[in-house]
Amino acid sequence: MTDRPADPTDAARFAALAEYHILDTSPEPGFEEIVELACVICETPVALVSLVAEGRQWFKARRGFEPAETPLSQSVCAHALREDRILVIEDLTADPRTACNTLVTEDPHIRFYAGAVIRNDEGVALGTVCAIDKTPRAGGLTHDQRRALDALARQAMTLIRLRRDVLLRDLAIEAQRRAEAKLRASEERRQTLTRELAHRMKNMLTLVQAVASQTFRTARSLPEVRDALAGRFSAMASAQDLLTAFGEAGLDFGDVVEAALAHHRDGTDRFEISGPALALSRQQGLGLSLAVNELATNAVKHGALATEAGRVSIVWREAEEGVLEFEWRERGGPPVVAPQGKGFGSRLLGRMGVAYFDGESELLYEPDGLVYRLRGRCIPADEL
Repeated sequence: MTDRPADPTDAARFAALAEYHILDTSPEPGFEEIVELACVICETPVALVSLVAEGRQWFKARRGFEPAETPLSQSVCAHALREDRILVIEDLTADPRTACNTLVTEDPHIRFYAGAVIRNDEGVALGTVCAIDKTPRAGGLTHDQRRALDALARQAMTLIRLRRDVLLRDLAIEAQRRAEAKLRASEERRQTLTRELAHRMKNMLTLVQAVASQTFRTARSLPEVRDALAGRFSAMASAQDLLTAFGEAGLDFGDVVEAALAHHRDGTDRFEISGPALALSRQQGLGLSLAVNELATNAVKHGALATEAGRVSIVWREAEEGVLEFEWRERGGPPVVAPQGKGFGSRLLGRMGVAYFDGESELLYEPDGLVYRLRGRCIPADEL
């Protein structure tokens, strides 16, 4: 038997089968019951729910027939699709459409075929519910058998449509579930960000209050208060800009140092800076920014940066895993004189090691220039 001629409804059938998502699916009880009933009603050993796809016919349910699919060259059901309702061939060897079919001429040597068309609401034929026998049958099916086989084909279409609707419903439920989960996650994220923002604002306002209070307490004049607050708040703003830019990724030690020194640079190469990339927490970043600003401000007023020849060396390293060592060393400035009392800057620098780095710090007034050292622990943001 040669391949069945192309049918103008093929494209519509292929599209419909794809829409129903039924090809190559697992056996299902409803379809298995249809082929069982077809065998009983038509008194045949073989019954199939056959769907004619591109290049093959695939069996959603089968009884008495082993293959799960066959090529179209072996399909009798493909001829049935051209019928209005039912195709009955009493002797397949005597019909020119099927006489050369290898299922007829070779094993399993089928002889009788009756197929009722499975047709959707748009009139597209998808396949058949068919009954097959290995002996010819003169007279074919009785009137009642034809009616029952046609009813089984309609039932098969109902099941195909129902399973498609159930699948679409399940997909819609899953899509809704995912959308709701995404919405919940977004809401949880919004609440977390709101709490985080409130926490940061509280910390920032507390720090601003402490800086302002200490500045007013130690300053000798309003212009001195103004200049000190401007520098300190600028350092805090620079650190906050870094926090905003890097988000939850934390801060890099070098980035904080560079940002704090930005408004102290005069275009000359006065700073010698070196150190590896080290992660800092948000609070450490704010503390380090204030400390570097205090050191740089003091250097401009009284230390190495007060003279043209003065230089500042800024070095940090990871002495051992998680342990930071930082040094600020000035040289080439005016003679160093230790202050009589401690202002805000001295107190901040003295507390940096304990308050922000869980370590220690010291401020040394050496003859060659001021030296500040800090040793402590870096606490990356993901550990807080």
